[in-house]
Amino acid sequence: MRHKALPGDSPEDQVEQALLQRALGLTVTETRTEVTEKGEKTVRTEKELPPDLSAQVFWLKNRCPEKWREKPPEPQPEPGEDNLLEVLRQAAEESGKCATGP
Repeated sequence: MRHKALPGDSPEDQVEQALLQRALGLTVTETRTEVTEKGEKTVRTEKELPPDLSAQVFWLKNRCPEKWREKPPEPQPEPGEDNLLEVLRQAAEESGKCATGP
C-alpha cells in the first residue's frame, strides 16, 4: 500500500491516501521566505504530525466495519436451533395461566 497520492489519482483516492497519512502520522516540510538585511532567504522546517486518533477510528470503522463497529450485532440463532429466549417466554406465559375448576 502506498502512502502518497499520485497526480492521476481520482479525488476519492487522494482523500483516502490523505486520511491514511493522518491516521499513521507523517512528516511535513513547511517553506517560508524571510527577509533579512542580506536579502531574502528560504527557510524549510520539517514538522512531525503525530497519528490522529479520529482518522484511525474513521479508517477502521469504514474499512473493517464487521470488526470495528461500536455496537456489534446481536447474534441471531441459527435456523432449527433452540431459542432460549422464546422458550423462556412461553414458559412464563404458561405459568401465569390460572387453572379453572375444582
